[in-house]
Amino acid sequence: MEISGPPPEGPKPTFRSYSVKRPNGPPPKPNAAGNQQQQSGSKVSKVSLEKTLEMYRMNALKSGDDRLRFDFAKYLLDESGKTTDNALKDKLSEEAFALLKELSKAGNPDAMFTLGQAYFEDTQYTLAHPQLLAAAKRSHPGAMYLLGVLSEKGAGTKKSTKISMDFYTKSAQAGYRPALYRLGMIEYQGLLGTKRDVRKAVMWFKRGAAVADTEHPECLYELAKIYEEGVPPHIQQDEGYALGLYKEASELEYPPAQNVLASCYEFGRLGCAKDLVSALYWYGRAAEHGHPEAQFVLAGWYLHGFPPLVPKNESEAYAWTYRAAKQNHAESQYAIGFFCEAGIGCQKSLEKAVVWYQLASGRGEKRAEERLRELREENPGMPALAPQVVKEGKGMFGFLKK
Repeated sequence: MEISGPPPEGPKPTFRSYSVKRPNGPPPKPNAAGNQQQQSGSKVSKVSLEKTLEMYRMNALKSGDDRLRFDFAKYLLDESGKTTDNALKDKLSEEAFALLKELSKAGNPDAMFTLGQAYFEDTQYTLAHPQLLAAAKRSHPGAMYLLGVLSEKGAGTKKSTKISMDFYTKSAQAGYRPALYRLGMIEYQGLLGTKRDVRKAVMWFKRGAAVADTEHPECLYELAKIYEEGVPPHIQQDEGYALGLYKEASELEYPPAQNVLASCYEFGRLGCAKDLVSALYWYGRAAEHGHPEAQFVLAGWYLHGFPPLVPKNESEAYAWTYRAAKQNHAESQYAIGFFCEAGIGCQKSLEKAVVWYQLASGRGEKRAEERLRELREENPGMPALAPQVVKEGKGMFGFLKK
């Protein structure tokens, strides 16, 4: 596909990828003195930011250096994501958008990619495609990867597995981490009409593992899973190598790897000596990062207690189970139902228990189905239960989790 002239302009994207993620739960309530200090600090911070912006703006715009101007646009986006002042947020993003459009027209591939990525995140795929295509023609690996995604899904362009594979391959050959992972999964699972090729998958995963970082540790984990079991006759089992990969991915804060490493220490798998202290440490790290299975395991430790490492604490057991259940972990949903019914770590509530049993049953948890049947028999007057509809999260990147 060819385009003539600069990419078309469109409405301003919201730059979701630059928004700052807020911690779960309400923040602690400050006292009156704390409020005054916070307001005073906010004013000082705002003044300081305005001075920094003005100095940066003067240097960037007067320099004539496109690299410096692009960095300034990124800085504006970063600050717009951090501020809680909506007026300032809009002002900064508007300025960044105008500067990025100017740089894009001048042929700056990073600006084209940033605009295309922002439109992509906003699901404005018809606007994202020409920006990304223009950046890809200037050999931008991130743009080539996103074009692969768009071509694979037929979003903003014609669906084509061939074009998608071409873009993925070019991006991966440039060392782009998400493309290395995606190609590895395609080859390993035989996706997009390809025949499964374990050797090629391992090749891509190894390339990805060599450049893994905290944002993209997936290749280490996938490679570890392959060598943990082996794929005869192509790949021979190597538990020591797998364990090393799990450890490396865990140090990069990848929750699935941390959960596996914890189980290795708990049960003495992959040549590990049993070490409950290390097991608890890695389960805790994975749980804090939101891994539902690790949260459920940690809940079990608190429920039964494991002195002196873990004191028995039903409230903690309930809290960790609840966090996993909210992520649609079926076992945890059944467990929360049981806790609510029995009053473990919470007040008894048969009504809440039934809701959780229904959710777990909707995900195939047989114990929940059995308990619901028993409750109906025990309570003949109990009203018929409306089926709980399980909604799966969808999105442009949902298929990448396969």
